[in-house]
Amino acid sequence: MTDCDQFIPGTRLYDICNGNVNLPAWKINRYREQWGLPPLYDDAKIPFDPNYKPDPLHQYSHNEKQNYGPGTELMLIYKEAGVPTCSQCKNLAQKMNELGIEWCEKNIDVIIEDILPRAMQWVESNKPWADKLFPTIIKKSAIKFKIKTDISLAIENAKQEKNKKLRINERPKVNTLVSPITNRSGCGCQKNKQKKEPYKPTYLSHKTTSSELILSTTFGPIYKDNKPKIENITSLPFDGDPIVNLMYHIYPIGDKWMWNLDQLLERISLFNGRKIIGIVVDEKSATPDEVRKYIGSNANEYLIYENHSSQHEMRSFEDQLKELETNDPNHITFRAHAKGVSNFTVKHTRKNKKSDHIIDWVEMLYTTNLDNFDLVKEHLTESAMTGSCRKFGQFKNDMNKATYSGSFYWFRNCHVFAREWKPKHVKRWACEEWPGSLFSKDDTRCLFLDNVQRLYSAEYWNQKVLPQYKTWKNDHTNYSNM
Repeated sequence: MTDCDQFIPGTRLYDICNGNVNLPAWKINRYREQWGLPPLYDDAKIPFDPNYKPDPLHQYSHNEKQNYGPGTELMLIYKEAGVPTCSQCKNLAQKMNELGIEWCEKNIDVIIEDILPRAMQWVESNKPWADKLFPTIIKKSAIKFKIKTDISLAIENAKQEKNKKLRINERPKVNTLVSPITNRSGCGCQKNKQKKEPYKPTYLSHKTTSSELILSTTFGPIYKDNKPKIENITSLPFDGDPIVNLMYHIYPIGDKWMWNLDQLLERISLFNGRKIIGIVVDEKSATPDEVRKYIGSNANEYLIYENHSSQHEMRSFEDQLKELETNDPNHITFRAHAKGVSNFTVKHTRKNKKSDHIIDWVEMLYTTNLDNFDLVKEHLTESAMTGSCRKFGQFKNDMNKATYSGSFYWFRNCHVFAREWKPKHVKRWACEEWPGSLFSKDDTRCLFLDNVQRLYSAEYWNQKVLPQYKTWKNDHTNYSNM
């Protein structure tokens, strides 16, 4: 629909424009009318005041520093939840910003009472099933509890923004963690080279004064129980449905990072556990706020770093694993990243043979890893890891070690964390080397294309891979032994 191209695909405004939101048809028509667009629905009945006109949806951002505070954060929370703003909402947000964080903390009940009547009316108009299903007293208590939770989150976000030492819009240049090299002697040796500072993650948000990393989540930390470590890889059935976690990394450069997120978000309902997103940024990339806005409410845990050209996905790798550490045999995790973004920047074109098939390869990785979950569960019942494009001998020429070309793979948490799981280094290829550092090939499985070879070769892709992938898509069956 070309009349919605004025909005960024995947954002709330774009979805409202196209009608892909849980809003009454008449409201969608009214928003489109505001934007100078024709109505989307011909017969959209208005349940009350025909003169009602929604306030413009304002794109609040952290760059609005002259009037920023808990009120702004609260408006962001409700905007992401799909609740249109109103003049009373704006007035309250302005008051919260002016009076500040401390006042908001002491007067949460006052703020709740201000919001409650509008929230009750909104539920009545937009969620009629909930309005009819629950008695008024229960509905009122539930809404008050939800409002209090949102206000507390808004206050916490405002605190974190206030305490940031490194603002998003003042991001450092690339590689500022590396000390400069002094003049070398004429012999060519590097004795006078200054040592690099030890690697320390640079969190650009969610940082407290004690340097404790804050991950906002409604799922909560994984319970690390005292169950014995499961070191032997034997058949281990799941106790009911497994808890499925996501470990994802993104460098938002160019525009293919959004395409990658589209692939992931199409299947986001698969993940019923924690969804931890690592983001690296620099002066060339989109901001973390843009990424979080694109993802919306589909995930709420983020680790944000300065980009480091020699580390790539390893910037977030170990910290994500730490968050997912558990001996619980019911937890499994899918690890992936926004792949191919650097192959589709300005310096590359579709005429570049190296780039021609990369996007097809990445699409294959998402499809074969995420669209056959029954096979994933079957593999992880008998083994520690599985994934597409299993390869042998890639590192140290050890044919007993398995890796997954492209670094998209699944693992069962209890088997990983029963070992010395930390990666040996932070070189950019370490996340691909990591599976082979933990398990032999007999402890791993392959979802599609076993013993794969040169996937960066267009000739290999077209002659060997593409025919099997087309067959796989037709009958959804695992084809291996290439």
